Amino acid sequence: IRAEKAEKMFEGEKITDTLIEEAAKVASEETTPIPDIVASAEYKKRVIGVYVKRAAKLALTRAEKAAN
Repeated sequence: IRAEKAEKMFEGEKITDTLIEEAAKVASEETTPIPDIVASAEYKKRVIGVYVKRAAKLALTRAEKAAN
């Protein structure tokens, strides 16, 4: 899954917790996961938002450490 709208939100912007939250929401809204026996589409949409938050925060932490 690639959330292109959410990706574009980060371009040229200072990464903040607010921006991360907004991008996670956009990523969840722009995707259309297929439900299966493992999980419903709604659950998968929520998980996408969680993964975006985790990935963005991890990337930010790594960038901050690299800058120091």
